[in-house]
Amino acid sequence: MIWLLLFAADAPAQTFTPATARNASEWLSSDDYLLRAVGTEKTGVTQVDILIDPVGKALTCGVAGSSGSSDLDVRTCAAAIQRGRFSPAMDDAGRPTYGIYRFRAVWLLPGNDSRMLLPDVILEVPTLPAGRHTLSLSLGYAVNEDGRITSCRVLRTSGYPAYDAAACAAMPHRYRFAPARDKSGKAVSVIRTQLVGFHAAD
Repeated sequence: MIWLLLFAADAPAQTFTPATARNASEWLSSDDYLLRAVGTEKTGVTQVDILIDPVGKALTCGVAGSSGSSDLDVRTCAAAIQRGRFSPAMDDAGRPTYGIYRFRAVWLLPGNDSRMLLPDVILEVPTLPAGRHTLSLSLGYAVNEDGRITSCRVLRTSGYPAYDAAACAAMPHRYRFAPARDKSGKAVSVIRTQLVGFHAAD
């Protein structure tokens, strides 16, 4: 939980774009799940980070959040690498660059439609807008070889500009990623995304 004080801040507009998946709906089917879940009733959400190179090729995949089943987690990464087709991230100059694509696989048995996805990080604030118990937004970051956020942009707004601006201003100072590494182990700068939630302090 990260405390955050709201303030108005003007920041230069960022134009980088994250890597995108062109066929994510085709990665997994009911057969992938049922072969692994029948008799065990395994359910959960697997979150994986896929490193995409500047030509749109998936290089590596790591589990960022486990479903609780290593079998389902491994299958998620295998499907992303084997079946995924991607468009690369673009930097502020419009040049292809490395990107990390965050994919969430919801593993559910037939008849279970619970799909709650938790934020990657929660910012705690003194108050939220009237009538709201939570807020969420999606942020995009340019991250250097050391895992530090060098710039931020709002990809999906919370609906409240002051909260969006506060989150983008705060995260570079309050959050650091593990460096992204290519197949050779070399640290690379990347464009990546993060789902951020707001929670009001009690």
